[in-house]
Amino acid sequence: MMYLTCNLVASNSLLMPHDSAHHFNSQIWFTENKGQWDNDVLYEGKFYGGKVFLQANEISYVFSPKEGVKSIRHKAKNNSDTSLTFHSIKMKFLNANPHPQLSQLDSNDFYENFFIGKDSKKWASHVKSYKQIIYRQLYNHIDLKTFSEKNNFRYDFMLHPGANINDIALKWQGDDGLEVKDGKLLIKTAVGEVYQTAPFAYQLINGKKIEIACEYLLENSILKFRISKSYNPKLDLIIDPTLVFASYTGSLSDNFGMTATYDNAGNAYTAGICFGNQYPTTVGAFQVNFGSGGNLVDISISKFNPSGTGLIYSTYLGGSNDEGPESIVVDNSNQLVVFGRTSSANFPVTSGVFQPVISGGYDFIISKFNTTGTALVASTYFGGTLNDGINQIPYNYEDGLRGSVITDNNNNIYIGGNTTSSNFPVTAGCLQPALNGAEDAIVAKFDPFLTGPLFSTYLGGSSRDAVYNITLNLNNQLYVCGGTESSDFTTTAGSLHSTALGGVDGFACLFSNSGNNLIASTYLGTPDYNQAFFIQTDKYNKVYIYGQTEGFYPVTAGVYSNSHSGQFIHCLNSTLSSTFFSTVVGTGSGFPDIVPSAFLVDVCGSIYIAGWGGDLFGNNNSHSTTTGLPVTPNAFMQTTDGSDFYFLVLDKDAIALQYATFFGGALSLEHVDGGTSRFDKSGIIYQAICESCGGNDDMPSTPTAYSTVNGSS
Repeated sequence: MMYLTCNLVASNSLLMPHDSAHHFNSQIWFTENKGQWDNDVLYEGKFYGGKVFLQANEISYVFSPKEGVKSIRHKAKNNSDTSLTFHSIKMKFLNANPHPQLSQLDSNDFYENFFIGKDSKKWASHVKSYKQIIYRQLYNHIDLKTFSEKNNFRYDFMLHPGANINDIALKWQGDDGLEVKDGKLLIKTAVGEVYQTAPFAYQLINGKKIEIACEYLLENSILKFRISKSYNPKLDLIIDPTLVFASYTGSLSDNFGMTATYDNAGNAYTAGICFGNQYPTTVGAFQVNFGSGGNLVDISISKFNPSGTGLIYSTYLGGSNDEGPESIVVDNSNQLVVFGRTSSANFPVTSGVFQPVISGGYDFIISKFNTTGTALVASTYFGGTLNDGINQIPYNYEDGLRGSVITDNNNNIYIGGNTTSSNFPVTAGCLQPALNGAEDAIVAKFDPFLTGPLFSTYLGGSSRDAVYNITLNLNNQLYVCGGTESSDFTTTAGSLHSTALGGVDGFACLFSNSGNNLIASTYLGTPDYNQAFFIQTDKYNKVYIYGQTEGFYPVTAGVYSNSHSGQFIHCLNSTLSSTFFSTVVGTGSGFPDIVPSAFLVDVCGSIYIAGWGGDLFGNNNSHSTTTGLPVTPNAFMQTTDGSDFYFLVLDKDAIALQYATFFGGALSLEHVDGGTSRFDKSGIIYQAICESCGGNDDMPSTPTAYSTVNGSS
């Protein structure tokens, strides 16, 4: 047998993709096509810098640009040019067997699910991936084996006795020029020069590799091989070209971490947005323009075991346009509920749900998966003709992607968010049937199968308002919190602050069980900027708020505090009429230091906050930093580069600092691209983090974690 190895190498340095699950490491896995892609595709493999597609008689590559896809959403925030050019090329097997037999070797121990688009025929579950794919009898007495090594795509031609090397003919298409130089095949593309290493041929004789001189022959874009040394025709000859990507720049499938949750067994779930493009239908350069139509991003979801050592499932969820998750939760039946938004007219929905068709702009989506992630139990749109789920009063990076979903003991689903639609679906007798301002908050409750809202209402004044977080008390009554610019936001008599305090205010509200009335509602804050990002209750029905302030937020006696800091924690009675305690924590700069990402009051009354700091991608708060935040002697990380995550725990009633630490790498700007995460009641945090951007490999991880290699999710 003879093996021929080719490596494809680009001239630029590699950026690690924020890709989902098994693509964090350097191994290229070949994922089978079970109907989720074009029929011509048999397997798809992802490498750092693009994708490779295996077909019956050709191999296709897509290369991503130098700047990388992950910069797109950050450019879009500043209205910068967000177009990127990709390049696809094909390598056809001329005059080959049109129906070679394909064999799969070394399957992975996890599977993926693909729920993309409204057409359920394109959905696929339990999709496996493999380390090697073998084309048997591609040519007469010649097999082809595809595999990888250190992010390099390799294909071996295995010539059995009776084979003719001249039968192998590889037709390249879509390139901007080919050249054989110094034994290598140079391939010019719109995104840089790529090369395939010189072929290496050998035979195994008495257990030793005996090299056989071999070189490329190139004529009219057809690549062949020439053996210039005699070899034993009775033994197999191996020719193994390798396509090397290890120095290539960019990633086709970035994944931004946005939201995380847990179940009662301790399994961890994370959801984000995944960048990727469809299988290329034309050869040559093509342009993907993020920020307008086309397949922008899909939701990506992964479930890990409690120790983080194994992936249970990983799935896509999306249509042909743009979508993203804002919050996820697991109900009492261990089914994952995803709350987010989409502009895709073909987002996956199920029969019998409340709204099977998009109304216009961005609509909310609510989707529920079965326990294995292999099927949608229910999935619906929910929205009006304008944008829903896009907050227009952001202060921090990606505040526009905040929203919240929770479930009750009966698996009813509650959501909180915001809308600009004047025809948002509301229920009869609701608290507020009409849009009052340019943007109002919305609150709704659905039955477990999403057949219709049990209640749905606007909530807001004449300016802009948004709900960020929701929770239930012991009486199954709903609390919500958020931010408002309205001086006429609905409050109740006797509340802590029934009139606006000035600037942007936070707010908290308590709904009746029917959802049609407010039992209590109050402003929160100071005359300066304030917003309430998280709300929790304890076993005594006390209400806890975690938010940001630029003012002198009230600090009660006997609590731990850092004077004039930008993060407040406020504990109120159940009717939001009086204060048990309030305090501020941080650097004392007078500005918020961190972007709130998770909050908890545990069974013992300890108070947990999480957030990230750093002046990232156009924060309105340019003062954001983790530098100077207090840490405890037992901190996981005592020092910070200023752009890390920060976790803090206060004793019951906030009387003392129990624990505080930084978390992050020494190079990366750790952050979250919108969405919220959770602590469980025992104090374990399930936090989605966007990490290791720019090709860094500095994420703190445990030795047995599922992935300990550079990734950004």
